[in-house]
Amino acid sequence: MKVPWKLRLAALGMLGMRSALIIGVLIAAVAAAHRIDLRMDWSANRHFTLDPVLIDIIDRVDHDLRIVGVWPQHAESGRDAMVAHIGALVAPALQLMARRSDHLSWTQIDPGQDLPLLDSLRERYGSIGREGIFLLRDGQRPFRIPVSNALPIILQREMGGALLATARDQQPLAAIFQGHGELRPQGGNEHGITALRRQLELSGFQVAPFDRATLEQWGRLPMDAIVVLAGPTEALGAAMLRAFEQHLRDGGRALILVDHRMDPDLARTLQGWGIICGPLHPVGSLDNPIQVLARDAPLQRPHLLYSLEHSTGRDGSFHRLILRPESAMVEDQFAIMRHTRGSGRLINSTLSIPISVADPALWPDHSEGIITALASLATPPFQGEPLLTLPRSESWIDAVQAQQRQPQGLSDRRGHTALAWAIDYEVDPRGSNDARGPRMVIWGSRQAASDGILAGDSYANAQLLSDMMHWLSDHDDAVPIPAAELQAFRIDAEESTITFLLALLIAIIPCCCLGVAMITWWERR
Repeated sequence: MKVPWKLRLAALGMLGMRSALIIGVLIAAVAAAHRIDLRMDWSANRHFTLDPVLIDIIDRVDHDLRIVGVWPQHAESGRDAMVAHIGALVAPALQLMARRSDHLSWTQIDPGQDLPLLDSLRERYGSIGREGIFLLRDGQRPFRIPVSNALPIILQREMGGALLATARDQQPLAAIFQGHGELRPQGGNEHGITALRRQLELSGFQVAPFDRATLEQWGRLPMDAIVVLAGPTEALGAAMLRAFEQHLRDGGRALILVDHRMDPDLARTLQGWGIICGPLHPVGSLDNPIQVLARDAPLQRPHLLYSLEHSTGRDGSFHRLILRPESAMVEDQFAIMRHTRGSGRLINSTLSIPISVADPALWPDHSEGIITALASLATPPFQGEPLLTLPRSESWIDAVQAQQRQPQGLSDRRGHTALAWAIDYEVDPRGSNDARGPRMVIWGSRQAASDGILAGDSYANAQLLSDMMHWLSDHDDAVPIPAAELQAFRIDAEESTITFLLALLIAIIPCCCLGVAMITWWERR
């Protein structure tokens, strides 16, 4: 049967009208979404959507701030092409950030074509390089975010830290000791300090190395500086130890990271402040600190804290401690722990040593003897707060060796072993500052701040170290920095759930498929 041509045209018209109607509705929906800035982010790590933490930081900005991206608009080859490509990827996100606040403005400058504008910004704000993202505020030096292949992923973390850093009128100095086996630049995953330096910069601190030459040039540590001892493995020397101890007496602050390789002289210096660690800490539990507070206390062999339940090592090492904040941290209300407990990430404390603090309030049975011992050391009164602990029923202290065995009767032990402390001292009468007392945070793990652990931002270590520094600088109301989501996805589950999923994937599903195949073959035989 032949269909008349008029009916054919009518059918085609209906089809065309329906298609045109659908296209029109889609165009209207896209225009409406663009007008109200509605976005749908289907990326695995949601890096096209502003993190709620970053939104909160942007909403807190109360001063005029210029965000300037400096990179070539068009380049054909070489590094300029890479920088131009990365710049094009991050520019929309930077525009989105600037639109959220009336105090933020966004400008993109091509150094080859917009040189007069770049020179005028340099005259007003100071040094601005030929590539990077610069945050410019009157009265401050430019804050630079370098351009790298990872920038599209870590952009929100870098911008969050940069906004917080520029919000502080004065940035405290973080003096990082160098030259004694500490974590250092270009030290690699195990000995590198690049990630820690960047974390401190994003937390609002000026970072400067401090070595013997710097001491001779400055004469002493600045009063408001925060000393960072990033795991020295060699002797600091008499001059550096004197400068460090005088800084504490004058009400200074210090972040100390140590492990089993620490020098005995540093251990005895910390002993004078009521801290027992390293070669002065007994190999085993410390039941009475009075004896180890003596000036002639014997040195112990190098030792570590081991745990079967809280380590990733199943090769007999058990020193790669992975701690869950909700169980390892003591109190939620303490300022240092507030952001880490809710981060949803674990704490890596590899190669940890036990740290004990002779606070008389924590040793009621020996308080009088401890007070007498501390008085003989001229230690000012203090209050210690444990930050990280492990149950003694799930951990043990033993000499450093490749293979370890869990001791018998471990589950019967009571109490906890501390890995990190925050200590607040009263004014030291030996110092020159009668307005404030010293503060120290000590963590018995050098590797906890190394590049291999901090660089990927997979653990909560960076946030915890940042909060430690904020507490030392009396800046307790610090805002957390958005985490860099480097994983395509992440599963937060208990060990039993992971075990069930593995059994489901490895055993149950393959067995079911094999059974179905065998039944099918049997029926068709």
